[in-house]
Amino acid sequence: MTEDYGIFFDMEGVTIRLPVNPPEFSIKTKSSNKTYELVNIGEINVIRDVPLRDLSFKSILPESPDYPWVVTKNKFEYPSFYLDKFREYRESKKPVRFIITRKGNNVKTNMLVTIEDFTETETAGTLGQWDYSINLKEYREYGSKKLTVQKSSISSIQTQVVTIQPERPTTRTPPKEYIVKSGDTLWAIAKKFLNDGSRYTELAELNNISNPNLIYVGQKIILPDLE
Repeated sequence: MTEDYGIFFDMEGVTIRLPVNPPEFSIKTKSSNKTYELVNIGEINVIRDVPLRDLSFKSILPESPDYPWVVTKNKFEYPSFYLDKFREYRESKKPVRFIITRKGNNVKTNMLVTIEDFTETETAGTLGQWDYSINLKEYREYGSKKLTVQKSSISSIQTQVVTIQPERPTTRTPPKEYIVKSGDTLWAIAKKFLNDGSRYTELAELNNISNPNLIYVGQKIILPDLE
């Protein structure tokens, strides 16, 4: 069934779903380990941190919602909408969140990525339809911490005291309920108010939503209290 599998992109709370699921999806993790030759020992393998993952797939952007394989019939967008979105993602120079939902499957794909390559192709005989291939690279968040340096002189010896101030955690308290607006998804609501988009399943269970991919404008979503 089309609702058993969904591929989404989310940037700054605006979520889009791809209209056609790709026939296959690839996640590749390369090795960053290094081998060395040591005297009297031979070859050794130095294990390093797991590198960033590469993701790739191919699919189509149909010109009509009438095909049986289109999974966005209730909210159909023409190919130009998606082509503009992917161009916007790349020009923003920011990572975008990539999500795959699988019904009845505990395998979760939810990560920040950058779009490394995007190829769009219009084929003669399929006027209005676009084929595309996309390569993504996992994005790992990083940031600097504020350093406060204090200089002091003790017995003519110069010393420095460095204080590291961690980032201040958010204390924002979400409202008890939220009214769905145009363009909202359950994942985006969970990301905005619970700071974790993967908790959309928790919202679905709390609100007795049988299909997390189908919510409507004006629907009231009850939010859990943050611990």
